[in-house]
Amino acid sequence: MLRSLLFGWFVYGLIGVNRLWADDEPGSPKATVDDPQAAILDQFEREEKEAAQSLHKQTSAAPFQQNETIALPAGEGQILGFCVLPKGEVVAISGAGENYGESPVAVVFNLLGAKKTNAVANRVHWFDSAGKSVRNVELDFKPKAVNAAPDSSVYVVGEGKIAHFDAGGKKLAVQESPHMANAIANKEKFATEMMERHDEEVASSQEQVDQLAEALKEIEAKPAKERSASEKQQYAQTKSVLAAYQQMLQAKKKLTREQVVERALERAKELHRVAVGAKHIFVVTNEPTGYGFSVWRMTHDFTDPKKIVSNLSGCCGQMDIQVAGEGLAIAENSRHRVLLVDSDGKTTHEFGKSDRTDVTKGFGGCCNPMNTCLDPEGCLLTSESNGLVKRYKLNGDFQAILGVAKVTAGCKNSSIGISPKGDRLYYFDVQKGQILVLAKST
Repeated sequence: MLRSLLFGWFVYGLIGVNRLWADDEPGSPKATVDDPQAAILDQFEREEKEAAQSLHKQTSAAPFQQNETIALPAGEGQILGFCVLPKGEVVAISGAGENYGESPVAVVFNLLGAKKTNAVANRVHWFDSAGKSVRNVELDFKPKAVNAAPDSSVYVVGEGKIAHFDAGGKKLAVQESPHMANAIANKEKFATEMMERHDEEVASSQEQVDQLAEALKEIEAKPAKERSASEKQQYAQTKSVLAAYQQMLQAKKKLTREQVVERALERAKELHRVAVGAKHIFVVTNEPTGYGFSVWRMTHDFTDPKKIVSNLSGCCGQMDIQVAGEGLAIAENSRHRVLLVDSDGKTTHEFGKSDRTDVTKGFGGCCNPMNTCLDPEGCLLTSESNGLVKRYKLNGDFQAILGVAKVTAGCKNSSIGISPKGDRLYYFDVQKGQILVLAKST
């Protein structure tokens, strides 16, 4: 079972860059159904081909076609996110770009240390409806997400801070993660809970290391010279992952109580997304431990914070929320679904399933949909990391493929927006740090 999980993990992370296990060494027989891993890979590649054909078929017939981009001048950093204001202006956040498309093994190692980025000013930019820069203001933190309030003011979150700007760009307020006030005030209780979770994580990590070590022994039981190309590749990769997990486990074991608590506080303070309704602000945060996400609700002046949704499953640090009526639409990408919740976090509806071969019947890839937004008619648009944008009714009924942005596929933020008139569709190209504009054909 573990070997199958490892295989699936590598395939999702590396397929498309290298065909790892499809071909054996020169002169050796072609892989057959007797090799279960090769069979899984063959099925995966067939589904990928069918998905690509389905996507291509929809692209040419889609009503929105890409024709423009919104980007910053060279040397001013990259766009990191955007939103569309009620009157059609586009607001973008910018700073140093981020690297995407790394192999899973590289990602694991990168978790062990912070990456350095170039010194680029963090800013909020306002563009008119034609994409022309109007003004910008500097931020004292690196932004991660931006969203608009009904009055066209904007809220920006990142590095544990939330800032509020009026429609003219004037800073109205900035505050450290307001949802953490109670945890900080009751730090001893928080510390006890975090240590319990930490001990559980250490035990779980030890189990993973033991399982990986056992999987490695299974491969080593066969003499190296008798291993096929796929077995040699699997051996090298399993050995690399085991080393990374062992290093992470040892790092966890060395943490003191104080370090565990401080790390948990820092994790929980981080704000990933923000959405603003007529009555409330909603933010997405990390769970203090593990890899889940939570949604908190608070007033427009950052008071009365309350956790309303817990343990959301999102891939690669991505968990999008958007206001839908008085509640929220949540793109829970790792579960291939959209959750609609009320302002108290109670699920009112959910829809979506995984479908790798027909883009009209479900969400493809390992983790989609990535982002959502409402259109002028009150329908929900969803975006997938391969550029695909779909339209659904709020009850989950599929309406249409609207367009396909030209981006490199990969698990990532794929923010979308639409103009108030419904004639311009915006898609965030995170890898190039720009906004792609798809115009509706007449």
